[in-house]
Amino acid sequence: MRVVIDARLRTAPEALVYRERSKAPAIIVTTNANLARARRKYERAGVEAIAVNTRDGELALDELMREFGRRGWCNVLIEGGAKLAGSALAAGIVDRVAFFVAPKFLGAGVPAIDGSHARELTDFTARRVGDDWLLEGRLARVKQSKTVRRKVRTG
Repeated sequence: MRVVIDARLRTAPEALVYRERSKAPAIIVTTNANLARARRKYERAGVEAIAVNTRDGELALDELMREFGRRGWCNVLIEGGAKLAGSALAAGIVDRVAFFVAPKFLGAGVPAIDGSHARELTDFTARRVGDDWLLEGRLARVKQSKTVRRKVRTG
């Protein structure tokens, strides 16, 4: 399954992700407001269009994961830029991370993750893949203080 998360429908129907020689169907995920337009725009490319609600201007990724669960999908690889990575972390849908690091300096560059999401990793591994390094780990559970737990229970 190939899924493109595109709230503004900026991905062209002719994009390689939709034309790849693959038996895996493609889905575009957008906002409820753009669903009808998405269906018209991507119908010829054979792409299914689905929509999720938005929260604070962002697609509700937790709702998207529930939809995937209804379809029987248990594992999802989220591959994208800093904004998508930050949104996924903020939505609480990430349990494992993987980063490739190349032995090159690229100048100032862009952040790998948008926002501030300082989290500890467990089961951390680093292994060489060709000239690059693959860094992987599981997100450690966030420990709630007793005050936060009490507020959750009572209110």
